[in-house]
Amino acid sequence: MMTDNPHDQAAMILLTRPQRGSERFCAILRKHIPKAKILISPLIDIEYICSPPDLSDYGGVIFTSVHSVELFKNHDVPKNMPCFSVGPRTAQTASDAGFFVRTSDSDAVAMMKMILSYPNFGKLLHIRGEHSRGDVAQYLSKNGCPCEGLVVYTQTAKSLSTHVMEAVLGGVPFILPLFSPRTATLLLEQITPAPGSHIVAMSKSVAAPFYKFDQFGMTVVDFPRSDEMLTAVCIAYKATQRLETRADDD
Repeated sequence: MMTDNPHDQAAMILLTRPQRGSERFCAILRKHIPKAKILISPLIDIEYICSPPDLSDYGGVIFTSVHSVELFKNHDVPKNMPCFSVGPRTAQTASDAGFFVRTSDSDAVAMMKMILSYPNFGKLLHIRGEHSRGDVAQYLSKNGCPCEGLVVYTQTAKSLSTHVMEAVLGGVPFILPLFSPRTATLLLEQITPAPGSHIVAMSKSVAAPFYKFDQFGMTVVDFPRSDEMLTAVCIAYKATQRLETRADDD
């Protein structure tokens, strides 16, 4: 039985990553929690603004997002071109594109420390989107590793869908996996999730805008990886199911 208390309503999972990323994450979620109600409403659109750059003048490239690697789909990559990346999916996509990959499973800071631990590769190129936390190229260059940055895609903000807004007006709590600080900020510019919602954040910086609220559950994963986010979302969902079962029993 549904109650008027928003804490007792069945939570929906809201995915706000760019469309393709949300669809991939949704498909994996459905294998683990097939009964979950999942809405996809991207808060960011990815649009490429240039062709793949000529890499012949560089000793290696840096990818901190899978979107940057996808620019090289169906394009020739120089043989054995070294690449540094963050996260297993970006690393796998880069390997599939033909790069010789060295990866950090942690974050960009750990990746930069890894790069600086290697002998000099020559000038590196950080291929990225227009919104990027920290200046990887500047940091590496200041620390003795010449690096340039190149913006290859824009990240245009989008409005939440009508279905999401209807759920918000109905007081439905959400489980919200958030993968970037910008997405977290864009979300709060449009809605304040209902009491009983649960934030699953990729990092403390992603979670930061929500610390001023006390009506949400909060999980910050230990390592900024999609598999960690998947586990945390499943745990949060199963917890809401237990609460709903108790409410039905009452």
